[in-house]
Amino acid sequence: VTLEDIRGGEIPGGLLEECVALTRANMAEMYDFSSWKWSDAAKERSFSHDSAHIIVARGMEGQLWGFFHFRFELEENVLTH
Repeated sequence: VTLEDIRGGEIPGGLLEECVALTRANMAEMYDFSSWKWSDAAKERSFSHDSAHIIVARGMEGQLWGFFHFRFELEENVLTH
């Protein structure tokens, strides 16, 4: 397994599509039952935001095994995640 840290603003287009597809496959139904509703475009904006970080796990052949997306922002002088 290899791990890679990528800033959201630097995520390659192909990886962005893979991450959105994986998230959609695992989470879209839960989003659709909530008030948020699933949106590929909204998820792409979130993953590619300049303050986002994505930790990517890949197998020996380079295939995407999973990822972790996070970002920290200041809201009213309080650091949030």
